[in-house]
Amino acid sequence: MRVPHLAFELGTVQNIFFYMDYIPRADLLTDLESLDRYYEPLNQTFLTLQADPRLSSFTSKSLYVRQFQSPISLCYTCCATEDTLKLIRTLAHEMLDRWLTWVDEAEAVPEDERAALAERDLFVRRTSAERDPGNKLAVQMLGTQLTDKLVRALWGGDRAPHTGKADRT
Repeated sequence: MRVPHLAFELGTVQNIFFYMDYIPRADLLTDLESLDRYYEPLNQTFLTLQADPRLSSFTSKSLYVRQFQSPISLCYTCCATEDTLKLIRTLAHEMLDRWLTWVDEAEAVPEDERAALAERDLFVRRTSAERDPGNKLAVQMLGTQLTDKLVRALWGGDRAPHTGKADRT
């Protein structure tokens, strides 16, 4: 299935940081069917949140991270209030429920395209985990060895090699 990947990241430093996104598995500049099907339904939510005075849009300093995010990426910081926590919970449930519906309704990827899609997915997972600018903070807090282990776990580096046999792709 070509359903986008679901991404959630939540954190607290001084304020709440949240990132929710559907990571594209296609080139959205040319695959207009994917753009319309998966991203257009969330465009109004994106625009509404951009105008919400409780939220501050978060823009990564990393060029790769900005390239990684979809056009409807929900990436913000905010104060921890009852209202903002309720908003984040609501958004998370909506994102997850929508994604699960897409997965349930997805058609299988043709057999001859699965290996290339799996290879692309692995590259994107690994590169995004390894290039995450937050890794520097993790090294300061956890040390290099544990951070490297966590980054490897994020992209699946410690798992058995992908065979494609049992994977629904």
